[in-house]
Amino acid sequence: MNNIPVEDLKNIARGGEREKQRLKNIDFLRVLACLAIIIFHIFRPEFMYMKNFHDIDLYNSLVNMTKDGQIGIELFFIISGFFFVYKLNTNYSLFEFIKNKIIRFHPVLISIIIISFLVSLTGIIQWDFYKNLFYIFCLPGTGLVYKSYPTQVDQFWFCSSLIWVLALFFYLRKNFEKKSVNLFIAIGIFFAYSLIIQTQCGALTNTTKIHYYIFIPGLLRAFAGIGIGYFIGEWYINNIDKIKQTTCNIYSVIFLTICEFICMYFMINNLFLHRVNCRNKLIFVIVFTITMILFLYKRGLISRLLDKDIFVKLGKYTYSLYMVHIFILFLFRSLLWTKHPYWVHCHPVLNLITIISVILVSGVMLYYIIEKPASIYLSKKFIKKP
Repeated sequence: MNNIPVEDLKNIARGGEREKQRLKNIDFLRVLACLAIIIFHIFRPEFMYMKNFHDIDLYNSLVNMTKDGQIGIELFFIISGFFFVYKLNTNYSLFEFIKNKIIRFHPVLISIIIISFLVSLTGIIQWDFYKNLFYIFCLPGTGLVYKSYPTQVDQFWFCSSLIWVLALFFYLRKNFEKKSVNLFIAIGIFFAYSLIIQTQCGALTNTTKIHYYIFIPGLLRAFAGIGIGYFIGEWYINNIDKIKQTTCNIYSVIFLTICEFICMYFMINNLFLHRVNCRNKLIFVIVFTITMILFLYKRGLISRLLDKDIFVKLGKYTYSLYMVHIFILFLFRSLLWTKHPYWVHCHPVLNLITIISVILVSGVMLYYIIEKPASIYLSKKFIKKP
């Protein structure tokens, strides 16, 4: 016990309290990011926006309005970095930490790979054994997998990058002095975002192109986003008692509410309704960071209004929704959009309602059939509490 850093002992002592205190408005941000990514993928050229639909004005407008939806991944990374610190317990070994993450992410991944294989036997979709094997070993997003054609689990590059970077952060926090680790992460954030912005002309979302034969955007985005969340978590844990005891006068509440409104307006407007004019997409990361801090401080009216149990219930479905939606899009492309484009032209709104409904239902079913039961069973069988 004497080898555990003092700050980690404090974290362990407050662990029970933090487990009970669910950050409900952060779950709202998780849901918002998930919806932005799903809607963006619906209008990606290789799925819906094919040449047959160029004359549908509604789809042309929606394509332009949702082009920045994929930046919701940055918000996912920041939230993940925050909860890494919020629940950090260095009594685990690195192997146990990685095993916990695999138990968290892989049941849903493997189930979709198996379902995709079974469907591929009918000739409806393509299926690549070796590429899916790489996904199981968490190699996509690391530069070790060459991207040829899209697969039904391409979106798992996010979880792959997440696992590798979180493992690095855990190893550093477990074995090195906290001040040195913080300095390393801070410098890494700066250079990661600088390299991404300069090599991609202000964009954040290219995950496959390797810069200078060594720098992989997926890992850089993960390192930088998780790093920002890491420092938000450090700030929150170090000031949690002060935050709870702070009282604000009416002017402070109004000011914080205005700040929350501006951030929420920017996020909803630019993730769903139109493309931000600023070419440097780092503006999204800045707004996401400010929003996280405001929601954790929870003194404005919007952060309080969104601090509801309903978002906890919705938030638990986000991973299954994120993982299943690409598979559903493959099915719709093969069974409906390619073979029956006339139906889409006649019923463009009904087509959108149908695909979104099927994705939502499939994600909820996957959660209850695979994700939740597998998590309970595997946790009891393989996870050892330190």
